[in-house]
Amino acid sequence: MIKKMYLGDLRTEPVFAKIEQLVSQHNIYLFLSKNNVLEYVGSGTLCTFIGLKGIITAAHVLQPICKKISEYEKAIYIRHSITATDYTKITWDRVKSLDDWELLDPRSGWSEKNLDIAFIELGDEVFANLINENKKCAVDIDAFIKTYNLNPSEFNNTSNYNNWIWAISGVTKEDFDLFTNEKRTIKNETFLGGPDKIIRCKLKRTARIFTKYKNAQTDLIVIPIKGTEDVLPFFYNCLSGAGVWQIRLNENLEIAELFFCGVFVAASEKKSKLYARGHISLYSVFCKFLEDLKHSSNTNELSNKTI
Repeated sequence: MIKKMYLGDLRTEPVFAKIEQLVSQHNIYLFLSKNNVLEYVGSGTLCTFIGLKGIITAAHVLQPICKKISEYEKAIYIRHSITATDYTKITWDRVKSLDDWELLDPRSGWSEKNLDIAFIELGDEVFANLINENKKCAVDIDAFIKTYNLNPSEFNNTSNYNNWIWAISGVTKEDFDLFTNEKRTIKNETFLGGPDKIIRCKLKRTARIFTKYKNAQTDLIVIPIKGTEDVLPFFYNCLSGAGVWQIRLNENLEIAELFFCGVFVAASEKKSKLYARGHISLYSVFCKFLEDLKHSSNTNELSNKTI
């Protein structure tokens, strides 16, 4: 465990720039087309898993196209950088999720009854272009699962919280709009914090064809928005889908370990809380779902039915 210090003070240390560079190199930014106008809707993490290549994000950010709302085109547009001007179009049939899209409407409030994780599968050419041309880096989910399974309590036990710095890597709509409309520099692409608890809960809602996953144990990381000298956004809209990371520093404030641990899903400014799906939800439930989907003899049929 390193010496105690305020996380805001860490921004003045060289290691913060390194943390931001290492976690943001995986970030992908998601847009939907509403009445032929692209809207920024959330973040995602470029990754690979059991031979699949794609983006992990929060399912609810894609919900408008999955509910067949007529003004939305049935496609996702991605940017490799929040400041880029070019987009890549991904058709809706590339989305995989075990959630019931009808029950994910963010207007009715976020609920832990939904898993709220989705995977956008990318073709080989699109993935290779992100890696080779745009210099992105993919998270190796298989490797993280292997590390996690060796000692789960090291990562999700409450007694070990203080051994880690926790980071959420993405961009809010507030920051994106200021950049787009006023040409301001993006203030935050990495938010540092630490959970005050990780809640264990049960998955209560799934798409009808995936009821085998009902009542699976899930987890929810609760991160307080505490007093800080950092300039924080007023609202956390569109941070949904951002990757959540655990970083261990040594006594010299150097990175000793970097671990991908979850997906940001919700915020309550009123309660001063941020919420993310954690290790169990991601690795034990969602990745198991992707494995089952891939190994099913009806993979193509199942993939289309998830929308």
